Amino acid sequence: MSEPSHRAIVVTGAAGFIGGRVAQRLCQTGHRVVAVDLPGRSYSHLPHLGNEVRETDLTDAQLLPRSLERVDARAVVHCAALMGGWRPASEYRRVNVEGTRNIAAWAAATGVSRFFYLSSVTVYGMPPVEGIDEQTPFRHMGLPYADSKIEAEAMLAAFRASGLRTTILRPGDVYGPRASEWVIKLVDSMRAGKMILISGGHGLVNVTHVDNLVDAIEAAMQIEAAAGRDYIITDGAPVTWKKYLEALAQAAGCPPPKLSLPASLAWPAVVALETAGRITKRKPPLSRLGLRLLTARSTYSIARATAELGWRPRVAFQEGMDGVGRWLEQESGLS
Repeated sequence: MSEPSHRAIVVTGAAGFIGGRVAQRLCQTGHRVVAVDLPGRSYSHLPHLGNEVRETDLTDAQLLPRSLERVDARAVVHCAALMGGWRPASEYRRVNVEGTRNIAAWAAATGVSRFFYLSSVTVYGMPPVEGIDEQTPFRHMGLPYADSKIEAEAMLAAFRASGLRTTILRPGDVYGPRASEWVIKLVDSMRAGKMILISGGHGLVNVTHVDNLVDAIEAAMQIEAAAGRDYIITDGAPVTWKKYLEALAQAAGCPPPKLSLPASLAWPAVVALETAGRITKRKPPLSRLGLRLLTARSTYSIARATAELGWRPRVAFQEGMDGVGRWLEQESGLS
């Protein structure tokens, strides 16, 4: 996997934040990339991609193979996912479980040699525990995004058993230029004066710069023994939400949040907002998953990834935020 090849690497979710950065890096290093995402998405961040775009819906088991017909792929990096937490559980299952099943089935049927799946540290349930590692049992939280990732991983175990050489990466809270959830939406909220801290901002953000995650994916591609293995990927140095939002506000040139709400008061309000959002089909300002993330005190070990992949996070927090600031300056149309 280390040398560029005429055989393609299929990247799903390539119009999005993480998938887009994976595709961009692979293009820059000379690999042939086939970008897969829903119709109508923008690929302006991939100027060297040429015509290697396949617009399709991963949840359509009949359409997907036709969309990827004649694609000679040696690997799949499956980044596409439905994020957030306010939609009905059936939607998260449809995208995150059935969509994953369909692309894994295509990979298995066409002889793809490696399959890389981006899961999430939320599969561990965010207990207030230090040093969660790959041996820590999964914990259902009753939150549809996290639970769908657990189900998707269980489903992929069957593909592994039948021969699909799968590597699972479980990133923490991924930020960087173009990040919607961890940059753009938070900046919008702070600029509008609508962002508040929860419980003083003492919850932990397991920051994961997108380039550190892409480095880990590239490292796993180069190591055949990574097939069949799972890896937690974070920057290894969590920060409090207060510190994260202060640094992001400085990068964006706006005031950080000052007001704080106790989690005990926020929880019933968030449940009501989610219920209203499902009725009105409008995204609430905060979901139960978001509140859990704002108050979690979990930390994660990256020891396996550093030992087995020879990988270490190279972009430190302040360097990452400086990069976010430069990108925000360039994005006059941020809204």
